[in-house]
Amino acid sequence: ANTLQVTRMAAQGQVETALETLEALAASDGASDARVQIAVVQARLNTGDSEGALSYAEELVSGNPEDLRFLSTLAAVRMAIGDYVGAEALYRELIQTQSTEPQFWIGLMRVLNLQGRSEETREVLDSALEILPEALDLLWAQASYLEQLGNYEEAITIYEEMYALAPNAPVVANNLASLLSTYRSDEASLERAWTIARRLRGNDFPPFQDTYGWL
Repeated sequence: ANTLQVTRMAAQGQVETALETLEALAASDGASDARVQIAVVQARLNTGDSEGALSYAEELVSGNPEDLRFLSTLAAVRMAIGDYVGAEALYRELIQTQSTEPQFWIGLMRVLNLQGRSEETREVLDSALEILPEALDLLWAQASYLEQLGNYEEAITIYEEMYALAPNAPVVANNLASLLSTYRSDEASLERAWTIARRLRGNDFPPFQDTYGWL
């Protein structure tokens, strides 16, 4: 109920009121709810209060040094305000503490990419996939990287792997069908693309409509 109330206020443009409500919830008996506390940080960022978001995130980490959710939140804030050195250090600490969380790897990759360190980003991705070979977010990053390089056949191979892992994910189906129908012209590939893309029929998301229409 609290979440719905805050979401409604934010949707109606009552951002400050929503933030005040969140902060009141975080300071109440429900302060142990990390989701509420993290929502305060996000709300502060959304209202342009970068200093407030950073200060609150630091307080959360100071009071809960073992809670990786708060450390991850602080890393995200530092990245958002342009403190890439600080964010990188935190993400590396998170990975060292818990290397099986895909989002920690993704965070580090984003920080490196924002600094133009593309080769290091690739190395981090390879290291992550060695530990988490079936993590969809990491496979997605790998496929996107291969597409950027123009290695479409390799990208198709990765999307096929993702499709096998998550056959009901429409965005995976869309991207696989799109690549198959754009970079291959043989009848078997086009037929497979059509089979995969049929689930997109009736979906009003423009990119999905585009793929279905193209096929």
